[in-house]
Amino acid sequence: MTTSNDLLYQDKFFELSGVNPSFHYYPMLSRTSENWTGATGYVQDLLASNISNICKIDGVEFYLCGPPQMMNSTIDLLKANNVDISDIAYDEFIALKEHQKEHFSKQQD
Repeated sequence: MTTSNDLLYQDKFFELSGVNPSFHYYPMLSRTSENWTGATGYVQDLLASNISNICKIDGVEFYLCGPPQMMNSTIDLLKANNVDISDIAYDEFIALKEHQKEHFSKQQD
């Protein structure tokens, strides 16, 4: 996430992590305000420093979504930690070409 406005359903995720020991929620921002007291930086760095503490990752499924650089480095990290590629699901962020933006905009009207 970039700013705290990007953190949707944060209360629900904290609640879920409190009742389900298999669910971990680590909100992290790359652009922070003075009021932010959580983790800062990039999620792949947080994962790299915590992957062995999270759980036994054998058979754990990972769901990723983000820009290509984040996706590539996170997938590389997971594979380096013996996560099977079939346990990694992801959606990539892509930039829309100008004609796609126009088409999408017309569909929304």
